[in-house]
Amino acid sequence: MGEDANADQIEYWNEVSGPKWVAMQEDLDSQLVPLMEALLEFANAQPGDSILDVGCGCGASTLAFAEIVGAEGRVEGLDVSRPMLDHARARTTAAGLEHISFVQGDAQVAELAQGGYDHVVSRFGIMFFDDPAAAFANLRSALKPGGDLVFICWRPITENPWMTIPAMAAAQHLEMPGPPEPNAPGPFGLADELYTRGQLESGGFTDVTIEPFTLKMHAGPGGSLEASAEFSTKIGPVSALLRDADQGTVAKVKASIVKALRAHEGEDGVKLDFATWLVRARV
Repeated sequence: MGEDANADQIEYWNEVSGPKWVAMQEDLDSQLVPLMEALLEFANAQPGDSILDVGCGCGASTLAFAEIVGAEGRVEGLDVSRPMLDHARARTTAAGLEHISFVQGDAQVAELAQGGYDHVVSRFGIMFFDDPAAAFANLRSALKPGGDLVFICWRPITENPWMTIPAMAAAQHLEMPGPPEPNAPGPFGLADELYTRGQLESGGFTDVTIEPFTLKMHAGPGGSLEASAEFSTKIGPVSALLRDADQGTVAKVKASIVKALRAHEGEDGVKLDFATWLVRARV
């Protein structure tokens, strides 16, 4: 666990994705509300609990857990992205909450308060480690006896049509990269159930529970066809492919995505499956 651990991810979330997520914070938070609610219910935090929120990003999950634990509890958000943490701090100040704090750091190697938390939680912020077992061992050390690690992460991309349908439409105009290495750090780094269970157990956790959780949700903020197509070009695999594309290519990709998503448009807009794991592991 050297200083170079997760260097690529740290650079990416500070230089590329962090500023983008800050700019899209309201849309992203709105989009993920149903999945956030599932995590909050699954975690079952109580008033007065102490919580470490890993990969807290712009602070939506930190603020949500802070509301549950109340002023008698505390929540600390941990993330590698300075732009996102600056935004999270501003949101917390605006809300007037004093039982929230934020720390910039990499959970795999950060010096954490030993036995300092009742729960370690994460909303899609825990799939990016070079060495998940080492990261889980470090997070385990921060938990009180009887504490737990609870998180939500993506199941395989093949089970998430909100990503695959736009990607297949974009492939008509863009050269698609080869498949990533299995279990590589990234959104699908913990998509394999057996791998994730093994990494948690290697990190010293016991009583590992991994439950599939799928919701049919709007494919973009508000669910309109145009908004869904626009959203898919800014988040997910298509976003990376369009980073250096010219305006003409971008327009063609968006048109193809609109056409592909139209087949999934109903009276309530465009809805697709969002497939996740809800995971709990105990000390």
